[in-house]
Amino acid sequence: MRAEELLETLTDDELKNKANGCFIQAENTNLYLKLRPEEKQGALAEANFYLSALAWRSDARVARRDFWMEVGVMALIGIEILLSLIGLWVGYQQGKILEKQTTALIHMDTSTAATAKTLTSLQSAVESMNATLQMQLDALKKSAAETARTAKAGETSASTASQALHVSERHSGQAFRFRTQAKVRFQRAAEFRRAGKVRPRSRKPS
Repeated sequence: MRAEELLETLTDDELKNKANGCFIQAENTNLYLKLRPEEKQGALAEANFYLSALAWRSDARVARRDFWMEVGVMALIGIEILLSLIGLWVGYQQGKILEKQTTALIHMDTSTAATAKTLTSLQSAVESMNATLQMQLDALKKSAAETARTAKAGETSASTASQALHVSERHSGQAFRFRTQAKVRFQRAAEFRRAGKVRPRSRKPS
């Protein structure tokens, strides 16, 4: 059997048992079982072979363990690098978003300031308009009062004129009647003179 096949078929415990058997056989002091020096050397060599096989297996396991540990470490380093790149990309995107938000906030502040200025101007304009309307309202009230006084004075003047006209019409009617009566009397007197009669003396109208 080849050494590779022997090492592949035997377990660690079997290799330890074979090595212990070789040591026992080499150290046996029984007169009948005592080995010659060359046989003892061969037994020790065989025990050394089994121990070397155990050491080789242990070294192989350690090497595999170290290999996979190194693979794991490299994988972790790769994952860390990948996460770092992702973090950088996310940070860059967040920086762009933050820059946009900052720009929007600056524009919003500017727009808010302009709106506040516009509102202040509108408030000033409204206050000025209210003052103007109040002045116009006061002027209208004064004008209405003047108009009312003028209308009242006109009514008084119209009443006075109406009374004066009534008195004038009454005096005019009396004068007209007096003139008519005088004219009639004068005509009668003229007729009496022409007729040679004496005109009776009339009384003065009361």
